[in-house]
Amino acid sequence: MTPLFLTLAAAVGITGTAVGVPGGVVAVPVPATVVEARFNDTATLLYRSHALVGLPLDAQPGRHQVVTRDGDGQSVEVPFDIVGKDYPVQRLTIANPRHVNPSA
Repeated sequence: MTPLFLTLAAAVGITGTAVGVPGGVVAVPVPATVVEARFNDTATLLYRSHALVGLPLDAQPGRHQVVTRDGDGQSVEVPFDIVGKDYPVQRLTIANPRHVNPSA
């Protein structure tokens, strides 16, 4: 089991910004006054001063922003990083094509 401090350290980059991977979820710290947060024009869940951002599998590595809005209507861009990740590939071969396309 991974110690909690290592898990937390892995979630924050060297620069102090949040870090996520394609296909994952990243918790981006936002000011407590934020009432709305968006990533790629999609609303994100706000929970305990964090914007919970679901990252698509095709998200490009690099610096990205969550656009926030506070109760006064002021917008602030909060940066976070996406790092690349190689997912394992699984392949399945079905010998009988009728099992793949039963109506064929």
